[in-house]
Amino acid sequence: MYINVEQITNDRFHARARQYSAEFQQGFRCMLLWHAHGVKTITPYTLGTAQADAFIAGCHDAKATLQTLEQAHTQQAARLH
Repeated sequence: MYINVEQITNDRFHARARQYSAEFQQGFRCMLLWHAHGVKTITPYTLGTAQADAFIAGCHDAKATLQTLEQAHTQQAARLH
């Protein structure tokens, strides 16, 4: 399945960007980049800080988003066969 990092990020945060911190959005985007292109990122914040927690939460949210997209892709492919 092809992953368009920019499109997914824009779809996720366009209308609600102010509800999520920059750190959360950064974690979300980093997880998508890892999944799509193998780009590894080390958490840029000190563990135990609010910034690190938000970054990690963004990573987890991206994982959930990817699982949802993959399930939809699988269901669509099954309907076509």
